[in-house]
Amino acid sequence: MKKMLSLFFTVCLTGNVVFSQTPVFKNHAKAPLECNQCHACENPTYKNPCLTIFPDFRREGLSIMRPADDVEALVTIDTLANLYEPSIFKHKLHAEMSALSTGGCASCHHNNPPGDILACIECHKPGALRDDLTVIGLKGAYHGQCLNCHRDWSHDTDCIKCHVEKGDEPLAGGTNFTEMSQFTEPILPKVVYETDEDNPIVTFYHDAHSDIYGLQCVDCHKNETCGRCHDTMEKTADVEMEPHENCQSCHDCDTDNDKDCLKCHDTKEKPPFDHQTTGWVLSRYHNKLTCLDCHSGTRFSRLDKTCTACHKNWENGTFKHSVTGFIFDENHEDNDCVDCHLKRRYDQKPVCSECHDEITYPEKLPGKFIQKRTLQ
Repeated sequence: MKKMLSLFFTVCLTGNVVFSQTPVFKNHAKAPLECNQCHACENPTYKNPCLTIFPDFRREGLSIMRPADDVEALVTIDTLANLYEPSIFKHKLHAEMSALSTGGCASCHHNNPPGDILACIECHKPGALRDDLTVIGLKGAYHGQCLNCHRDWSHDTDCIKCHVEKGDEPLAGGTNFTEMSQFTEPILPKVVYETDEDNPIVTFYHDAHSDIYGLQCVDCHKNETCGRCHDTMEKTADVEMEPHENCQSCHDCDTDNDKDCLKCHDTKEKPPFDHQTTGWVLSRYHNKLTCLDCHSGTRFSRLDKTCTACHKNWENGTFKHSVTGFIFDENHEDNDCVDCHLKRRYDQKPVCSECHDEITYPEKLPGKFIQKRTLQ
């Protein structure tokens, strides 16, 4: 019996050795692999691994999410040069439009490895015979990318929209003309919507949001398609399915609160925003500032009206009161700001009661008004 148990334990121990797991190499360079199976060069580095499957792969370089201003304006597609004239693809124009969608550059450059953006032909091969049938051919890739958007936009996907037979002149209205048309059509300064509400008129000042408030198109226009605005066959909808969605990203409004609704809705067109409605009239020292100079972010909340909230270093010895258009007489030139401006509320009328019992402002002045000078 003891011999059988001894034999059993011996088998178990040797079995563990025979059927042990394959070792896991945290550093693949120490694994029993042939380097040339993955690397095309003799000395691959971290920054330039020269991979055989992605020869142009770089860990440092261009990112797939690039600003539209950094891409080529025009790209010539001439893979079918024996049959058609080259197609001129307005790359920058499409890059600008892609920012309004969820995918951005990746809408077209899908499955791109980190680093340089690869040309379509790097992965999608021309011709019907392909080694890997799981990857669509170049013709299918081009058509799949273009047709969906252009079908929504113009409802017309005829071949001649992009291709001109060899020897023919390019179509002036097609995509083959070489001059770059900027994606910067002048925006409407004002858009007036008519709704079904009790106060039906909503006035939207488009130019103010872009020129004054510093918003980019993509800040409001998100997850949209070309056909949202550019539909040559049907009338474009005046409002989105949820008209408050874009506005609420910056404006806090309760759609169930009538008072909040009246901020935008009225029975007539509303005038443009005037800063004096906030209780702070922009003087010549502030009217040249942009909103973002004082308000951070896109939600413009009310600010502290005390001057020292923005001007941290204003003290008696550093502030020249003459820039306000008023200079003190010799009896008041050494006074502290809070002697007249209680609690440093410079938006309120100054008082004299801190020092005088029977003297009031402006019946009695602590100096004189002068012609206002430009602040240097």
